[in-house]
Amino acid sequence: MKANLLRGEIVANGLTVQEVAEKMGLSRNTLFSRLSGQTSFNTEEVIKLCDILHIKEPSRKVEIFLT
Repeated sequence: MKANLLRGEIVANGLTVQEVAEKMGLSRNTLFSRLSGQTSFNTEEVIKLCDILHIKEPSRKVEIFLT
């Protein structure tokens, strides 16, 4: 996962990590541990993130989450 790209999407959508965590039903610390690579996002979380951040293009999803 490319955390810098994901963080860029969060900012581009005018959100903070705290706001995204709340929308996902996660604690801020849990989301930070995912973004730092300490733990991985599960499939359900990736789908929810893409929905929250309006990431629709499959190639963009691959770029952020699978490379």
